[in-house]
Amino acid sequence: MDELADYTDHQFETKLQIEIEQLTKNKQAQESPKAYLLGGQPGAGKSGLHQLIKAEDPNAITIDNDTFKWLHPKYKQLEQKYGKDVVKYVTPFSNQMTESLIDYLSDKKFDLIIEGTLRTVEVPMATVTKLQNRGYEASLYVMAVPRIESYLGTLARYEDQFSLSPRTARATTKEAHDVVVRQLPDNLDFLYKQRLFKEIRLYDRKGNKLYSSLENLNESPKKIITEILNRKLDNNTLLNSIDSVINKMEINHHTTTPQYLDLVEKTTELKKEISGRVQEQLKEFAEKNPEVNPKEDPENKNDRPSY
Repeated sequence: MDELADYTDHQFETKLQIEIEQLTKNKQAQESPKAYLLGGQPGAGKSGLHQLIKAEDPNAITIDNDTFKWLHPKYKQLEQKYGKDVVKYVTPFSNQMTESLIDYLSDKKFDLIIEGTLRTVEVPMATVTKLQNRGYEASLYVMAVPRIESYLGTLARYEDQFSLSPRTARATTKEAHDVVVRQLPDNLDFLYKQRLFKEIRLYDRKGNKLYSSLENLNESPKKIITEILNRKLDNNTLLNSIDSVINKMEINHHTTTPQYLDLVEKTTELKKEISGRVQEQLKEFAEKNPEVNPKEDPENKNDRPSY
């Protein structure tokens, strides 16, 4: 690891105290604190869960590892030197910041929202056990989104980041996305069976609650999350989503990337399918309604050009 990524205890403590002051401003510690752990594959739209929880619990403090990376004392120098790879060099700092904040804020009994993916079960289990030992009531909120929708979400997010900061925009690989998708149902089932959380909930992007372990006492969320992950979008919805990503790619001049070429090919296929389906529907309608045919207007018949 580059020595440039090193930082002193004093530098870390200074950043930590500043972050604590900012996060706890206008927040109140609770006698019966609550913790909300979040899960879902990359691109699923977990920011919607933050908004939903904060609407119910304005006192909750969000702890998101990604937001602490730029706090590294030498972030700008590392960014200039490594560009997109800067994340590799600042992650040890952001991990320490995350752990220290959870430790401090939970000791003071603030309500917490803790970002995650559920790529593994070890991290959420360790976190919830620690919090419960400190008197917390912990719930798990998971964003349930079809895999194609979340994958497109990762592409759109990268293009948005690129438009703001080309040097540091970092794409989520399809492999990294798919790993979480594959592991999410089993990991969620495992956590459900451990009965560590007061409640497990699944939400869609619109904020609709799809599942609650309190309302489905003997039903694991595995079946529901699996069905949603594998759900296909209707062609028109999918086409609109892909077109949106393609537009972002074209604005950023990313028209030679494999992802762009794959999406263009997919739109061509979708348009053919949609066109074919429309023709089938028109044919079916005509067969069922033979009396509905355009009638010629005798008065204007001679005025029409012939070909």
